[in-house]
Amino acid sequence: MAKTPEGRYRAWDKRTNKMRSVLSVAFEKGYATLKGTPEEKVSLSDMVLLRHMEIASENRKGTYEGDIVSFRVGDELKVGLVTRETGEWFFEVVHEDNKGSPWQLKGINVLGNKFENSYLLSEEHIRLFNISEIEEILLSDRI
Repeated sequence: MAKTPEGRYRAWDKRTNKMRSVLSVAFEKGYATLKGTPEEKVSLSDMVLLRHMEIASENRKGTYEGDIVSFRVGDELKVGLVTRETGEWFFEVVHEDNKGSPWQLKGINVLGNKFENSYLLSEEHIRLFNISEIEEILLSDRI
C-alpha cells in the first residue's frame, strides 16, 4: 500500500458523522487508514473520500471537495461549493446556475463543508452573509 501524502485526502466518516484526516488509502484493497485509528482499516464504502484541490485559501485552510467557500467575482462576493467533474475542479455558485473555475479567482476563503455546515448553503445564510459583508465594507476604509 502506498502512503498517501498527508493533507492529500480527508474523509467524511459515515459511521461517526465526523470529518477525519486520511493517513493512507489502498484503493485496490478498498480501505483507508484514518488519523486516530492507524491500525483500523476503514472500508471506502464507510466514508466519502474527499480530494485536496491544491489551492490555497486566504484563511490558510486546505481546500477539499465538498468545501463551502466564499470568493470574489469582480466586486461581488459569492458562495460556492467545491466540486470535481471529469477531472476538473469547479466552484458551483450557490443558488445560481453558474460554475466557475477556481484557478482565476482571488480572495477564496473556506467557510466550512457540506457535511458539517450544510446551513451555509441556505438562501437565508447567503443573504445574511452578503449583508454582513456590506456592513464590513461600510465600516472599513475601503470606501
